[in-house]
Amino acid sequence: MTIATKTTNRVVVPAATPARTGHLNQGEPAGTADRITVTSRYLERNGSPFLPVMGEYHYARSPRAVWREELAAIRAGGVTVVATYVFWILHEEEHGTYDWSGNRDLRHFLELCHELGLDVVVRIGPWGHGETRNGAFPDWIVERHGDRARTDDPAYLADVEPYLEQVGEQLTGLFHVDGGPIIGVQLENELYDQPGHIRSLRRMAERIGMRPAIWTATGWGGAEHPANEVVPLYAGYSDAFWEDWRVQWPDSAPLHFLFTDVRDDLSVGADVRAVGGTVAGAANSTASDEDGVPDDALYPYATCELGGGMHVAYHRRPLVDPEDVAALALTKLGSGSAWQGYYMYHGGSQGRVANGPTQESHATDYPNDLAQYTYDFRAPLGEFGQVRRHFHLLRAQHLFIHTFGHLLAPLPLVLPETLPSSPTDRDTLRWSVRSDGDTGFLFVNNHQPAAAPLPAHADVQFDVDLNGTSLLIPSEPVTIPTGASFVWPLALPLPGDATLQFATAQLVTVVDDLDGTPVYVLAAQPDIPVEVVVEHAETITGFGSNRDVHIEAAGDDTHRLTASASGGQVTVTGPTGSVRLLIVSADEHAELWTATVQGRSRLLRSTAVVLEDALDGAGLTLRTGGTDTVAVWPASDLDAPGSSLVEITADGELFRSWQLPAVAEPVNVAYSQLREGTVDELPAPRTGPLGRASVPDEAAWAAAAQYRFEVPAEALTDTHRAFLRIDWAGDIARLVIDGEIVSDQFFAGDAFEVDLNWWADRIGGGIELHILPWRHDAEVFLDPRVRDRVDHGTARVDNALLHVETLHRAWA
Repeated sequence: MTIATKTTNRVVVPAATPARTGHLNQGEPAGTADRITVTSRYLERNGSPFLPVMGEYHYARSPRAVWREELAAIRAGGVTVVATYVFWILHEEEHGTYDWSGNRDLRHFLELCHELGLDVVVRIGPWGHGETRNGAFPDWIVERHGDRARTDDPAYLADVEPYLEQVGEQLTGLFHVDGGPIIGVQLENELYDQPGHIRSLRRMAERIGMRPAIWTATGWGGAEHPANEVVPLYAGYSDAFWEDWRVQWPDSAPLHFLFTDVRDDLSVGADVRAVGGTVAGAANSTASDEDGVPDDALYPYATCELGGGMHVAYHRRPLVDPEDVAALALTKLGSGSAWQGYYMYHGGSQGRVANGPTQESHATDYPNDLAQYTYDFRAPLGEFGQVRRHFHLLRAQHLFIHTFGHLLAPLPLVLPETLPSSPTDRDTLRWSVRSDGDTGFLFVNNHQPAAAPLPAHADVQFDVDLNGTSLLIPSEPVTIPTGASFVWPLALPLPGDATLQFATAQLVTVVDDLDGTPVYVLAAQPDIPVEVVVEHAETITGFGSNRDVHIEAAGDDTHRLTASASGGQVTVTGPTGSVRLLIVSADEHAELWTATVQGRSRLLRSTAVVLEDALDGAGLTLRTGGTDTVAVWPASDLDAPGSSLVEITADGELFRSWQLPAVAEPVNVAYSQLREGTVDELPAPRTGPLGRASVPDEAAWAAAAQYRFEVPAEALTDTHRAFLRIDWAGDIARLVIDGEIVSDQFFAGDAFEVDLNWWADRIGGGIELHILPWRHDAEVFLDPRVRDRVDHGTARVDNALLHVETLHRAWA
């Protein structure tokens, strides 16, 4: 293991200047219930700072029947705001004929969000992108207006207005000012040189009756905005399908694993700009002299596209790991983010219209050819609701934000004295502080993707100067391991007037014990000793058992606590009251949830997916696909959760634990090869804009290998989800059920996975996977970790499994 040499890790935190208020044309009127306003550094809700966590989920890319449960899962992941595109092409394919039915029923989706307590940002376009044909313009808009679209051209605006009136009808009465869920509206998307047009769209939307608390627009790529009219939202991705196939890891990506005050990423959308993504309507612009690239000092650092994963294009198929997503998100938080927004948080399926698929493609002059059906994006929640590891890793961060976001949001970024010399400097430890000089948080990121991992750092201590008082953290040097990514508290006031000077464990959440004493939950970090220093505590005593803490005096009124890797728990009695500290192990961190159980907010530890109000009625819904357990604290007052759960609480354990009914292990699915792939019959490779490889045309499928899978209908009986998981290798695969193509995938190392319950009444008609062979001359990027799985002519299935999930109600 490479270990970097020790460097000086010092920062002097100045006193923070107050955030600027009242300078933006944003926020709700005085007197609005739960009023939302915008300062230069953070958002306020009801007069207090708050830090939204936003996840993208496209209603029209999921079946209406799953919306409620998937929204409940999004909320369970710690997301508080749902962002969703309104794709014009899906609602007005033919001029003057609108469709808001089925999975295009925007209003019903918004009402479900409201029922589940989720805020919403609606991305109304008119141009939306989202890897959709024509940027989601209907074909007739493109034909009518060409490059005069996305400007203040009167003819274009005359077509936009009736569409936005239709959108406005869907939103009527659902804005936050009316007591509804919509807190924000995004205008346009990736529009770089038409600030006056964005202003015109806002005025049009206001005339129609839209009244969000916040108007936004994407700010990356050096976008110009109308002064004070929209909050710029930024992006950050750990990899990019839109780069050239020769690129091993994009030059822009390392920036997103550094703590920095740079918000913009000029690479996002650069491919579209390269083929004419800017518009030609400058003569129609209504820009003012004050318009231009936003001044960061005037706006909070807000994001809407932190990569929750990464889609794949035909020519470039990056492989993003869950830890990449989590580390990038924490790095943005440590860089001053006051609004965490993920794209995508929940994957989906490309919509279809009468004249064909709607994905971005070379056929519609886009630089990238994408899959016709899947838009999974390797999101924390997949296209079919698959729960992935980064869902859990992000949830751990979101628990922290939910509890401490009101403290974090106003705190400015303070960078240390020694910084990496460049984004490619891997030897300098990456860390930052957010603090006002009195209290704060210390962030560390020592993770980068597999293309350029960071070394471990030995003998690390941090010297943080808060108002002239130096905190040396930890007391003895430690090694920061490769892959570590965490946030530690600094001089945090505790109930009872004690102070948590620092902890080498991450704050998770706060839960009240049954006697009303607040319990601060902290999580150990892998391979870093736990040390907690508390000032102004009169006494510190252990409570509970099975978790050991060593307590020693470290000054007149200062105590130093060290805990084993399994954690510990203590009661801290300060001058005016008590607080408890519960330290959990690093392994437990990603298994923690909070939920209301029998009228009280509680801490849960579970390997199942814990949903509240996912089904009709109160109580918890536990979604399990194995031998899962659920543990609850505090729990001595709890009734039995239900007859299907068996208590397995160990003697002396703080949590009460129950075993869920076991779900059958994944079973092998029988399959047979119907036809071998014939690579020599493939047509010659084609290219599109920017010379990038194109998806082979339909005639190429005559050369595909074909496999048939035997899944009896009874295998789906009494299942909630039934995932068919096929390990395969080749170029492109299509899943065919009952003679119809239902999904597709470009090979990038992932299994082909679908929920067969979506087509439960049709699997008797046969399940087949058709695979185009890989060709050795393909100008396609594959991650080196999976490149050796394909060779010239590869078109094979390696294995197929059926993995089922079931639901269990608890404390209903």
